[in-house]
Amino acid sequence: MVMAMVNSYLWILALTVHVPLWSGLLYIISGSISVVAAKNPKIPLVKGSLGMNIISSVLAGCAMILYLISLMESRYQSRCDWYPENCFPYKVTMACIMVLFLFTFLEFCVSISTAAFGCKTVCRDSYSQVSVVIYQNMVPPGDPTTATNTHTDAVACTPPPYKGLATA
Repeated sequence: MVMAMVNSYLWILALTVHVPLWSGLLYIISGSISVVAAKNPKIPLVKGSLGMNIISSVLAGCAMILYLISLMESRYQSRCDWYPENCFPYKVTMACIMVLFLFTFLEFCVSISTAAFGCKTVCRDSYSQVSVVIYQNMVPPGDPTTATNTHTDAVACTPPPYKGLATA
């Protein structure tokens, strides 16, 4: 609301196109779909999350370009040189646009990484493949750094021996 009131006084490209409004709504929608897809990982939800994150990253790139153009545009900078008492709204607006640019850059990075993870999940040949990562806590017997180190703990953490392997 504040940026809209300032835009009536100063003409700034990113505010005229309403970049903070549509980019904010787009980030909320893509984030909500990503959270739903994370809680209920079904293929249609993950595909929807992937699509929205791709759209969000493309439009975040466009928003960053518009913010940079607005920051580089120095139409009112000469007014600040002649009338320094009227320069405060311009400086505050430019500071807000810099903060919005940083948030948009962060959203761009998050959208790209979320889309990459979504594509890794969706863009594979068969869905019967399951990627499992197992972290084992291997405690050697007699390790003085662990307080509950007993022989039974070390035996419980040791994986079973492999059987049926041919040795040459």
